[in-house]
Amino acid sequence: MTALIAVLPAGSAASKSIKPAGFARIIAKSCQIRTGDVSERFFSRDLKLTEKNIRIRNVQKGWKGWVRVHAICQVEGGVAWGFVDINLRSGKAVCDARNWEVRVKGARPLQ
Repeated sequence: MTALIAVLPAGSAASKSIKPAGFARIIAKSCQIRTGDVSERFFSRDLKLTEKNIRIRNVQKGWKGWVRVHAICQVEGGVAWGFVDINLRSGKAVCDARNWEVRVKGARPLQ
């Protein structure tokens, strides 16, 4: 699994004050979740997180402008839940696939 980093423009409205709907938009754009691991290429597949299916569960305040946003999302055939770290000052979002759990029928869980 690899970490994926998305960067928003530093002066954008999203980087100054983000509302829950904004967090869902950032998660949908910056997170790519994959079931299985590299050795299970036949069984692995990418899951698309859509903004309308993402529900924000909790926002934890962090250190130096970072927040940790916990979310749950319905995906094709199941559910994915986890968190993404977002820097409110710079607009950077860090979404590591290892921070997400996936339960999808017919797919093996992340290892």
